[in-house]
Amino acid sequence: DVEPPGPYWRAAAKLATRVLKFGKEEVPTQICRREGQQRRCWDVSKPAHIADFRRLQVLRDYGGIYMDLDHIALRPFDDLLNYTSVWGRQARNEYGHQVMIGCMLARPHDPIIVELLEGMRLAFDGQWVRHSINMLNAYLASDQVGRAAPSEDDRPLVLPYGALLSFSWKRGDLCCDYWHHKGTDVTSLLEGDGFDWSRAYSLHLFHSQSGSMLIHEHDEYTVQDYMTKQTNFAAAIRIAIRDFASFIEELRDLARESDENKAAEEAQLEENKRK
Repeated sequence: DVEPPGPYWRAAAKLATRVLKFGKEEVPTQICRREGQQRRCWDVSKPAHIADFRRLQVLRDYGGIYMDLDHIALRPFDDLLNYTSVWGRQARNEYGHQVMIGCMLARPHDPIIVELLEGMRLAFDGQWVRHSINMLNAYLASDQVGRAAPSEDDRPLVLPYGALLSFSWKRGDLCCDYWHHKGTDVTSLLEGDGFDWSRAYSLHLFHSQSGSMLIHEHDEYTVQDYMTKQTNFAAAIRIAIRDFASFIEELRDLARESDENKAAEEAQLEENKRK
């Protein structure tokens, strides 16, 4: 078994009522298909690519709410649970407001999820998002959705930008969404302000947006410093965390735990690479 080391994972695991482990044989390790006269194969080896396949497998088999570990809920999802599947858009880029896969909801065995999983297999070529985000957006824009879900009641719900996935992995994308940021010139998560969180169910800590903070890991002083500023991030965290004093105390515990187990965590990372 390969399990992430470190205090972040252990803290997250405490909140889980069940950890669903899976074997290497449950996800594709190699994708092969014929292109013209040639048969080509691509290894599925990057953790992010393995996770792309696995998240759709779990939604297909069990249904529920998928969220990346760096995704933060701001309010309950209760009023979304009656839909067959729910998706959200990120900030507008050269392809428009793309639908993302960092947070999504689905019922078990939903035909849309079944078709997307097969579409992911057919589109995979080792590149970063062709098989995932690009494939998903092309599918949702096609007439395949109507064939898979002929009834209006079975159609997916695609929420607008700012509902599930605020901001973007590419900082430059935010240039075009001033109206979401009340016209301010600085629109980033950690440095800008004025973002309207009133319609948001959650936010995503895109590393390009939050890396300057996350590099400090569980340093409670860094978090306290960010929370004293009038920023988009601070406004969201005030919504997400009601007992901030307890949160800071938990960060202190995580910091102590990390310092005490640093050598063991580094050894575990090396062991995971060999598995």
